[in-house]
Amino acid sequence: MLPARLLPLIGTVAVLYLIALTAQEPSAVGYGLQAVVAVLVALSVLAPPLLHRDQSDPRATVLVRWLGVLGALAGVGVLVAPGMLMSIDVIAALATSAFGAMLPALALVLPERARVSRRSPWIVVVPWLFACVPAAISLAATFGPVELGPFGTVLLNDRAVLAPIVFAVAAAVPALWLQIGRVRGASDADARATAGWLAATLGVGIAGMIAIASLRATGLVGESVLVAAGPLVVLLVVLGHVRALDPGLARLAAPAVRRGLAVIVLGSLALGGTLLARRTGLLSLPPGWTALELALGGGAIAVVCGLLTEPLSRAFDRWLSPFEGQLLDALRALDDELPGGGGIDGIARAVLRAMRRASGDVGAAPWLWTVSPDVEMGLDAAGEPHATGRAMPALLRQVLDEKLRGESTLPDDVFRHGVLLRRQLERDSVRRAELRPVAAALVAIDAAAIVPLVSEGMLEGAIALPRGMRATPLAFEEIEALERLGRRVCPLVATLAAEARAMARGLDATRRADELEEALGRGQDKMASLERELSRLRAGPATDEIDLERGAVIAYSRPMRDLLASVRAAAPLDVPVTLVARAGTGATRIARRLHEEGGRAGEPFLVVDCAAHPVERTAALLAGERAELGGAVVETPGWLETSGAGTLVLDAPTALSRAAQDALSDALASREVRPEGGVGAVPVFARVVVVVRDAPDALAARDGLSPALAERLSALVLRVPTLVERRDDLGALVLLALDRACRVLGRETIGIEEGAMDVLAAHDWPGNLPELAQVIERAAARSEGPRLTRADLDLAGPTPAQDDFAVELDAMEPNASPSMGPAAGAEPVAPTPSDPPTAPDGGTYEELERRILAEALWRASGNKSEAARALGLKRTTFQDKLRRYGLLGSDGEPRAKRSEPPN
Repeated sequence: MLPARLLPLIGTVAVLYLIALTAQEPSAVGYGLQAVVAVLVALSVLAPPLLHRDQSDPRATVLVRWLGVLGALAGVGVLVAPGMLMSIDVIAALATSAFGAMLPALALVLPERARVSRRSPWIVVVPWLFACVPAAISLAATFGPVELGPFGTVLLNDRAVLAPIVFAVAAAVPALWLQIGRVRGASDADARATAGWLAATLGVGIAGMIAIASLRATGLVGESVLVAAGPLVVLLVVLGHVRALDPGLARLAAPAVRRGLAVIVLGSLALGGTLLARRTGLLSLPPGWTALELALGGGAIAVVCGLLTEPLSRAFDRWLSPFEGQLLDALRALDDELPGGGGIDGIARAVLRAMRRASGDVGAAPWLWTVSPDVEMGLDAAGEPHATGRAMPALLRQVLDEKLRGESTLPDDVFRHGVLLRRQLERDSVRRAELRPVAAALVAIDAAAIVPLVSEGMLEGAIALPRGMRATPLAFEEIEALERLGRRVCPLVATLAAEARAMARGLDATRRADELEEALGRGQDKMASLERELSRLRAGPATDEIDLERGAVIAYSRPMRDLLASVRAAAPLDVPVTLVARAGTGATRIARRLHEEGGRAGEPFLVVDCAAHPVERTAALLAGERAELGGAVVETPGWLETSGAGTLVLDAPTALSRAAQDALSDALASREVRPEGGVGAVPVFARVVVVVRDAPDALAARDGLSPALAERLSALVLRVPTLVERRDDLGALVLLALDRACRVLGRETIGIEEGAMDVLAAHDWPGNLPELAQVIERAAARSEGPRLTRADLDLAGPTPAQDDFAVELDAMEPNASPSMGPAAGAEPVAPTPSDPPTAPDGGTYEELERRILAEALWRASGNKSEAARALGLKRTTFQDKLRRYGLLGSDGEPRAKRSEPPN
C-alpha cells in the first residue's frame, strides 16, 4: 500500500488529468456541470489533509484517504457520457468498482477492527474480489463484442456500463449492516458514536442513490439531473467517512441519526410506492386537475407520512438506542418524578429507583452518597431508601477530588462529561496497572458509572449507576443524560447537605458551649481554691509568735543568739535547711529570717502544712500536674514551681506520700521536677526549708521519711529552742504579749508586777509561745488594775499545743477539696458537724431531689463542680437544678447558712 503522504498528490493529479481530458471534448460534458467538477476537485485536494488524524488504527486513515481519491475519480467519470472518451470510461469503471469495494472494507476496520476481521484477516479481500465482476462487465460493454472462444461472441447491452454503480450501491448495504451491528456491540462510547455516524452516512447515500435511480427510471428527471446528483452522493459518503475519524463530531449524531433513518425509510417507501404506481399505471392524474388539487393531495400524503414518522422513530429508538433505551427512558421519567424539595429520602427514592430500572435488574444496588455529612443511601428489596452513616469508598472519593482539582492521573477517556466510566477503566487497566484498584472499586459495588455531584467546584456527593444486566458500554447521549442528572440533583443534595452541616454545627456549638461553660465553672472553682491556697501559703500560720515578735526576733538568751548566728551563716548557702522545732516555738519566723537574709526577700515566701492535705494528692501538689479540663489542657503548678526563686517552707514532710518524698529528694538533687501527666521537667529555683519534730535520721529510722530524703535533709540541721530554754527572753516576750492583749481587748496598756513575772518564769510552758499569748490575754481580761498581779494569772487553763502551721478549725473549709488545703480565715459555705446530716425519708419527689442536691452541695463545701461530679451530673444541669429549687442566689452562689445543715 502506498504511503499515506503520497495520496494527496495522487488524487490531485488524477482528477486534474480527467478534467483535462474532458476539456478536449466539450460535447462530452453536460451543461451546468462545471460546478460539480469544481466540488470534486476541491474534494480530491482538501479531503486528504482533513484526514490527518492520530488514530489507534492507521489502516482506517489510509483507507479513508483512498476512498476520497476513488470517489473523486468516480465522480468525474460520471460527468462524461458513455462512449465519448474511452480512457475516462475505463477509469470511471475501475474507480467506481473500487469505491464500492472500499465501503465494506472500511466497515471492517472503522471505528475499530471487527471481531471477524481479527479472526480472519483475509475477509477484507472478499469485497475486492467481488468488485472485479462489475468492473469486467462495464469494460466489456465499453469495448464492444467479446470473443469467448467456444462460447462464441458476447455482446452486452449499453446499460451494462452501469454495473459498477449498481455494485457500489449494493456494497454499501452490507457496510451499513456492519455499522448498525457495531452500534449495538461497540466497546466504548467513541466507537459507538463513530459507528452511528457511519451508519447514518451510508443510509443517506443508499437512499439517495435509490431515489435518483427511481426518478430516472420513471422519466421524472432528465439525464443531466442524474449526472449531477451522483457525484454529490459520492461526496456525501466520502465526507461522512472523513468526519467519522473525529469522534467529537460523530458523538453528536446518535439521536438525529435514528430519527433521520426513520424519515429516510418512510420517504423511500412513499417515493418508491408512488413511482411504482405511476410506472404500472395504477396512479394517473385525471385531466383537468388544478394546482390546488395537486397541493391538497400532496399535503395529505405529507400528513400521513408525518403521522407514521413518530411510531417509526420509536421503533428505531428501541432498535438502535443503547441498551434498548432503558437508561434514557428512566432518566426522562425521572424528570417528572424528582421532587423539587423535601428531604434526602425523597430525592434518593426517585433517583435510586430510576437507576435500578435503567440497569434492567430488579435486584441491582444503586447508591447515592453525600459528603459532609457522610451519608450512604441505598434501596431495599421493596424499593425504599435506607440511609447509613458510611462514607463514599475512599478510593472513589479520592479519584473524584483529584479530577476536580485537576490533579488526576487517569486517562481522559475514563472521564466523559465528568462521569467516571467502568468499561473504559477495565479496558485501560489491561495496560496500566495503576488503574486496576479503581476498576476493582467499581466492580466491588457493581457500578457501570459514577456520576459526581459538584457544586461550585466542591464535591457534594455521587450517584452510582449499577451495571445490572447491561453488557454494552454507555453511549455519549447516555453519558450526557447522566451529566444532566448530576446537575439537576446536585443543587438539591447540596442544599440539604448545607442544612445538615448547619444543624450539626449548631448542635456542636451548643454542646461545645455547654462543655466550655462547665469547664469554665470548674476552672473558676479551681482558680478560687488555688487563690485561697496561695494566700494561705503566703500568709503563713494564723496564730504564731510573729504576732509577739513584731520586728526583730527576741534573742537575749544564749540558745537564740546561737540560732540566729547559724541562720546568718546558712542564709547565703543554696542548700536545704532542716529546722527541728517543737510546736509553737516560732519556726516560721526563723524560716522567714533565712529567706530575708539570703538575698531572696523580693521573691515568694510560701508556707505549706503537709499534714493539711490528703496523702494521695501530695505528689501532684508538690510537683504540679497537667490534666484535661473541658477539652483544654490545664497545667497546675506545684509548690516547688509556685515558689519561684523564693523559699518553700514544708512543715511535717512526714505527711507526704512516699512518691512525693522521692520527688522532693530528686528535685533537691537535680534542681528540677517532673509534673504528673507532663512531658518535660520544670526547673526548681526555690530554697527548701523543712520543719520537723525530730532529727531526719530518727524519722527515717521510724519510717517517717524515705532514706534518700532524710540524707538530703541532714546536710544542714538547725534546732529551734523551746520557750523554757529561752528564759532570758521571757520578760520581753511577756511585755509583747501584754501589749498585744491590751490592743485586742481595747484597753490601755498595763504593766505586770514582779511577783506575777516570777510565777510566769517558773512555769514549764509546754505550749510554748501560743500558750504564753493565751495566758497573758486571759489575765489582761481579768485584771482591773494598772498591773497584772499573781491573782490575775490562771496557769491551769487550756494550753493548746498548736504549732505555727496549724489553723483554727473554725477557720477551715469543711471537707476541703482534695487538691488544696484549707484557706486561713476563709468563711465556710456550710456547717461542719461531726456527722453529715442525712435526708429524711418521705415527702414528694421534688422535696427529695431538693434535699439530695442540698446535701451534695453541703458535702462538697459549696464546690458546685465537685457536687455535680458526685451526683454524676453535668455542671450545667446541676446548676439548672439548683436554680430551679432556689438553692442559688442572684450572684450564682449557694444560699447555704452557716448555722444550719441542709434540710
